[in-house]
Amino acid sequence: MAKSLCGLKLQLSRSNRKKQQLVGNFPTSKELVEIGETNLQKQCRLGMRAGYIMKLAKKVEKNSVMEKLEKEKSCWFAHSILDEFKGFGPFSTATTLMCMGIYEKVPTDTETKALLKQVLSTLCTI
Repeated sequence: MAKSLCGLKLQLSRSNRKKQQLVGNFPTSKELVEIGETNLQKQCRLGMRAGYIMKLAKKVEKNSVMEKLEKEKSCWFAHSILDEFKGFGPFSTATTLMCMGIYEKVPTDTETKALLKQVLSTLCTI
């Protein structure tokens, strides 16, 4: 999902060179709203997640979410806000917070745990 969203940002950057956008980053909330849910779903193969992402992008554009998060800069406060959105479990919430510069929770999933086990087993045999 992250790779497809970064690819979308790259496409947007190529088609709109005048705006000096950063290449390879995630699309901004404004860009997501302009793309629309159907195009986002098709271009990034997000399935039902496209609706969740679009709902958050629209709230960010209205500043109703960002103002609260910027005032508090608290992991627990941010979690309480993002928990209101369907589709934001612990991993996606932690990832979103990390993208916002809030690093109090590290996003971990089964892939992260498997990689850590592999690294630890390698270190233990050295």
